[in-house]
Amino acid sequence: MKNYKSLGFNFTLIFLYLISIFLILKDSENSNLVTDNIAYTILILITIIVVSTNEIIVDRDGIIKKFYFFPIKIRNKTWKEIKYYVEVDEEYNGQYGKSIKKRIWFIDEDDKVCLRINKKLRFNEEVWSIIDKYEDKAENKLTISDPYLMCRGWTKVNEYIKTKDKPKP
Repeated sequence: MKNYKSLGFNFTLIFLYLISIFLILKDSENSNLVTDNIAYTILILITIIVVSTNEIIVDRDGIIKKFYFFPIKIRNKTWKEIKYYVEVDEEYNGQYGKSIKKRIWFIDEDDKVCLRINKKLRFNEEVWSIIDKYEDKAENKLTISDPYLMCRGWTKVNEYIKTKDKPKP
């Protein structure tokens, strides 16, 4: 059984960590805080890098999202549990304006998001063609503003998703 793997990164935690270190070093009173605790600083940075790196494994049984450096599964879904998938532009309104994140949502039989994958910073584009072989794709691309509850699977996905009917063999 052939597995197709795709490595991905989430730089948000690393970026926040580096900004906090910069702010601590910028303050003259706390400038020795990082240098005095260099072992803790390095341990926290390594932990954040390990948690920020994930891997998607696609095979004929389903799709697995797990940490890259140690074998703990974040999500494990079979193709029977997934109804279809859709490309989504998640729009978040923040203090500094609007930010758009490109994601892939896998929708289950209850019309809730069961798996969410960041499309950006993902290596091995062959994975997307393999997913197309096993699962239906929604015809339209969604743009949803502030989907905090929906993207975690706590509320149902909107009714305006159109799917193609797959020809039966």
